[in-house]
Amino acid sequence: EYAIVRRLARGGMGVVDLARGEDGGLVALKRLGLHGTAAEMQDARARFERELAVLRSVRHDAIVPLLDVVDDQGDLVLVMPYLAGGNLAERIAAEGPLSEERVQEIARRLLPALAVAHRAGVVHRDIKPANVLFDDDGQAHLADFGVATTRDDTGGLTRTGMVVGTPGFLAPEQARGEPVTAAADIASLGATLHFAATGRSPYEGGESAAVLLRTARAKPSIDRALDRDLRRMLASMLDGRPD
Repeated sequence: EYAIVRRLARGGMGVVDLARGEDGGLVALKRLGLHGTAAEMQDARARFERELAVLRSVRHDAIVPLLDVVDDQGDLVLVMPYLAGGNLAERIAAEGPLSEERVQEIARRLLPALAVAHRAGVVHRDIKPANVLFDDDGQAHLADFGVATTRDDTGGLTRTGMVVGTPGFLAPEQARGEPVTAAADIASLGATLHFAATGRSPYEGGESAAVLLRTARAKPSIDRALDRDLRRMLASMLDGRPD
């Protein structure tokens, strides 16, 4: 049903391809990479099916929607709109930090989207620059709920104490391997917005272990050159106390 055009990305959860549908429109196909033992493949499929359930349960203009699901010879493939504007990490690498006004605009768009997800009991757990996508009009969208949890989750997809997420953009309690709540997404979005405004994580510096330690101790370094209102917002979002 879909003709592959080119590879867009490869990550720990699988690959994403640009494809053309039967109607000629471009879509993004996210395929689960099934590797390893039978138990590991079962775990990977469970994670992928979790993302499917999450995408179907959460609807907001700033959350990338699910268009279709294809079972391709045992692999599950999620079909989503192709957002041609790339992601935040790519944009900063190509153009440098965004204006503070633009960062505030992204915050005003993504915070309500998170509120919708959180009211549905969904915690994203991996908000980072690569998971903020832009459409043709430059509007930001939140993508990839592949490691999300819900308040009804009893599947045990991650081991106790296992750190899930991306160093530099974790909440402090995540970095410590503790259970996370909706507050963790706010902290991760705060780190992502700081990156958008400065080109660096507020925990950046040294090896990954040092970044994790700085995060676990809730010691963000917020750029003092930023406008006071933006600094205050980021400081609140990056507060080490989830409550």
